[in-house]
Amino acid sequence: MTEPHRFFLSHLRHEPEELRAFFAELAPSAKVLLTYARELPECYRRLEAQFECVELVNLFAFRERKFALDVWKKIESILESIFTDPSTPLIWERGKTSAKGGLLDLAIGRKQSFLKGSAEIANEVIFFHQFFEATKPTFLLFGFTPHSITSWIRMKVAQQMGIPTLVINRCGVDGFYRIAERYERNEKNLQIGSVNDKEAAIHEERLNLIVKNTLSSYTEAQPDYERIRFEQSRGDYVRLSHIVRQHWYAPGRAINTFRCWRQLERSSRSLNDIKNCKYAIFFLHYQPEATSVPNGDLFGSQLNAILALRSTLPKDVKLLVKEHPATFMIACHGIARDPEFYARISSLPNVEFIDIQTDNFELIDSSILTATISGTVGREALIRGAPTVFFGKSFLDSSQGCFNYQESSGFRDFIQTVANGGFSRKHISEQAIAAMDSQRSNAFFSRTSSENELMLDGLRTIMHRGVSFDR
Repeated sequence: MTEPHRFFLSHLRHEPEELRAFFAELAPSAKVLLTYARELPECYRRLEAQFECVELVNLFAFRERKFALDVWKKIESILESIFTDPSTPLIWERGKTSAKGGLLDLAIGRKQSFLKGSAEIANEVIFFHQFFEATKPTFLLFGFTPHSITSWIRMKVAQQMGIPTLVINRCGVDGFYRIAERYERNEKNLQIGSVNDKEAAIHEERLNLIVKNTLSSYTEAQPDYERIRFEQSRGDYVRLSHIVRQHWYAPGRAINTFRCWRQLERSSRSLNDIKNCKYAIFFLHYQPEATSVPNGDLFGSQLNAILALRSTLPKDVKLLVKEHPATFMIACHGIARDPEFYARISSLPNVEFIDIQTDNFELIDSSILTATISGTVGREALIRGAPTVFFGKSFLDSSQGCFNYQESSGFRDFIQTVANGGFSRKHISEQAIAAMDSQRSNAFFSRTSSENELMLDGLRTIMHRGVSFDR
């Protein structure tokens, strides 16, 4: 390490043994700012006594500080960055979907306003600005793209103060990750080096399994979490008992779920009705979730992606939209779905919903183009040779037939090439697999998707491989 690193672990539930193993690997010159609120955990006190690298920080003490009179000069540009970012109000709204917005809000007619949220955001900006001025971290590392309002503000404040903000991003093969430096809406992958021989063998084995399953049937390729949900619901997308159990505290949400389901059923067509049509398929994301907000940026509102795609497709190409099954199997949140959402999409010229029970691979194979914000369905489509558009942050690199909307221009030319049959499906599949294979040359491996362990593995990578980044 050329100079001491200072970073902090916050809002994570690390076990003391996890931390001991991690701290033992660090050079004494590194400083870990181990944060806590109000009461100091006894295990933290013992860790401080055992390791030179540990520095304890009381977050609550910073919240009690009075801010300086010139604070506005310091935070004006930070607030502008936060409030002009289209993801901010969507992320703030996400925090209002919990049980706090249940029976009490319904009874007293209270509605959360973003005006009130703006005051809360400003207060958090002041807090984090004071915290970073005092602790001077070398960088911040996030296990996922920040998607709670607190972590979002923390990232934005650090960026405007010139503190590098690093985000761990998944690769095309599960269990492998990259580290990107993020500034505003742009990200640049850091050069962190290649995985070792043992991990390269794991990567090859997992990639081969992904390709094998994806080229067989959707049942084989379906993620485990989706398969479990289907088993629990006995193959039904909407079950009255499930909705009642889930939304007992907020009957309005249960009513919204049923209204959305009815509207979607009325608006949907079966694939048999349009088999002779030339079409593109857009797969909606479940919301609220980080895959769309903030990873979709402007397209966090998925209607924007549908409008961008529909306005660019040739008039003789129909655009089909498929709802994500988790919308009804997990929760149909009113902030993301209501009957008007489906009605607005259905009213667009030459745009139709496809039956939610339609097999994804059948849709992909018969389409001229597959589109998603940042979903795994994009990987599946490319492996099966279908031209694909990612409107949000893609976990796959650009290759023939793969268009990352946020990274390059030429969208209209790409769509025209697709419509004219200018891409070989065989070459699309081969190049997508080759692009996934090459990612291991700049990645690290983690045996878990737990944010706690993923963060520690990411920090180990930065420390052990001597990763450099802009300061």
